[in-house]
Amino acid sequence: EGREEAQADALAEALESTLRVEQEEEENGDTFEEEWMGNANLPTEEVLLKWADTCRHASQVPDEVPDDAGREVMVAWDERMLEHKPEEGEFHFERPARVSSILEKLESQDLSERLLRVPSRTATEDELRLCHDEQHIRRVEESFALLQVEGSDGNDDPDMYWSQGTALAARLAAGCMVEVTKQSFNGESSRGFAIVRPPGHHACQCKAMGFCFFNNVAVAAKDAVESGLAKRVVILDWDVHHGNGTQDILEADPNVLYISLHRFGNGFYPGTGDYTEVGEGDGKGFSVNIPFEKGMKGCDYIAAMRLVVLPICYSFNPDLVLISAGFDAAKGDPLGEMKLRPDDYGIMTHMMTELAGGRVVVALEGGYSLDNCANCSHAVIQSLLGEKTFKLKQALLHPTTRTTIQKVIKQQSEFWPIFKSEKFLCMMEGYFDECFCKKARKSMAQQLLEEHSGATGHDNLLSGRTRRSPHVARAVAPGAGESAHVERVDDLDSQLEATLRETAAHLRDVASSINALQGSLSSGQEESTGDGTAASSESTDTAFEQVPL
Repeated sequence: EGREEAQADALAEALESTLRVEQEEEENGDTFEEEWMGNANLPTEEVLLKWADTCRHASQVPDEVPDDAGREVMVAWDERMLEHKPEEGEFHFERPARVSSILEKLESQDLSERLLRVPSRTATEDELRLCHDEQHIRRVEESFALLQVEGSDGNDDPDMYWSQGTALAARLAAGCMVEVTKQSFNGESSRGFAIVRPPGHHACQCKAMGFCFFNNVAVAAKDAVESGLAKRVVILDWDVHHGNGTQDILEADPNVLYISLHRFGNGFYPGTGDYTEVGEGDGKGFSVNIPFEKGMKGCDYIAAMRLVVLPICYSFNPDLVLISAGFDAAKGDPLGEMKLRPDDYGIMTHMMTELAGGRVVVALEGGYSLDNCANCSHAVIQSLLGEKTFKLKQALLHPTTRTTIQKVIKQQSEFWPIFKSEKFLCMMEGYFDECFCKKARKSMAQQLLEEHSGATGHDNLLSGRTRRSPHVARAVAPGAGESAHVERVDDLDSQLEATLRETAAHLRDVASSINALQGSLSSGQEESTGDGTAASSESTDTAFEQVPL
C-alpha cells in the first residue's frame, strides 16, 4: 500500500508539473486555440488537475478522520412502507425485513444523535408526472383492486407482487427521496439517506417492473432541476442490475448525468446497459454504462470509479449527487454473484462526496441479503458522516475489467474531452500496469514463495487455508442451508483440509525432497522417499484427484 501510494503521488505531481508548464506557455503565447468542450462544463486541464489530486490516495479515502466528522446526516423512512409485502407464507426477495434490518443496525450502533430524521410524505401527482405518465400512476394505484376481481390479470410481471399497502408504499418511497433531496439544499445537512422500499430504478415512464413501481431517484432528480434547486445532477447507480428505468426516463435529458456500474450479459436481468448505450438526442453522452461480468470485487469497482466515473463527473461539475444504492453486488447476495465488501461501498460514497460541495443523497435500491443490507447501509452512512477511514482491499483486477473500462472510455470519448487527453490515457495505462496488475502479481508470487520456503511453509499454507475456509461458503449464499451449493463447497473444503493436514504431516518427514514433491503432487504421482510414504501416497493422490486445487 505504501509503494502504491508513493507511486500515485509521483504520477500526480508529474502531471501537475506538466500542466503548470503548459499553462504558462499558453499564457505567454500569442495564439490560443479554443478547446473542444463536448459535454464538459470544465476545461480538460482543470479536470485533469482535480483528477490528479484523487490519485494521491491509494485507497481514495482520507488518511485520518476529517475535521467535519461531527456533521449530521438526514434519514427518511416510514413504517407504512413495510405494508408492501407478499402474501403470508410466500417468500419474495424484496421483503419488508430489508428495511427493518437496516434500522436495527443503525439503532444498535447508537447513531441516532447524528441522524436527522426528515418527516416522511407521499409524492405528489405533479412530482410523479415528471417521470411517469398518467396511465402508469393510475395503474399502480388500482392494480391491487384489479387483482381482487375474479378472472382479472392486473399483474403481467412474475417478478412483481401487489398488496393492499403497495400503492401507498410506492408513493412514500418516492416522496421521501424527493423530500430528503430538497432538504439537502434548504435543511440542516447537505447529505442524506432515504431508507425506502419498494426500490425504483427499474420503473419506466409507463411500466412497473423488477420489484419497482415509481422511479424514486429519477423523480427526485427531475424535481431538483425543475424547481431550480440544481442545474446539473449526477446519478450514480451501483446496484448490480442496470437501472433501465432511470436510463429510459432520463436518456434525452442533458441536465442529468446517469452512470451505472452493473452486471451485464448471459441473460442477466434486465438485459440492458451495454457500454454502447449513451443516451438519445440532447442527452447523448449523459448515459454512461459500465457493464461488468459476474465475480467482480471492490478493486474492479474502484478502478471504474477512478478511471471513468470521477473524470466524467469532474467534467460535468454537478450541483447535486444522487446515488441509487443497491447492495446486491455485495459478497453473499443470492442474486448478484459479485464480491464487494461494506468498506467498498464506503469508499465509493466518499469519492462522490468530493463532488457538488459534498451534497450527496442516497436512496436504497436492491440488495437481498439482510446482513448485507444492514452492514453496507451502515458503511455508507459512516462515510456520509465522515467518521471512518475505509481501506481498499488490494487484489488482482478481474481479467475483463481492463478491456471493459477501455471500451467505455473509447465510447465516451466522443462526448468527454478528458478521454482524448494523452496525459489521461498515459496515466490510465500506468494505473493498470503498475498500481494493480504488476504489483499484485509480484505480491502474490512473493506470498507463494514465502509459503513454500522451508518445511514450515506447508504449515503456513495449511493455516491460511483453514482460516479462509468459512468465507468460501459465505461467498456462495447468504445463509447456511439456502443452497445445495453451500453443502457441496463445505464438502470440498473438508476434503481439502483433511488432505492438506495429511500432506503437511507427511512432508515434514521428507523436507529434503520438497521441490521434487511439488512436481509429483501436480501430476498426481507422489514419489516415495521414506518409511510410511508409500502407504500414504495412494490416499493422498486419490484425495487430490477428487478435490481440484
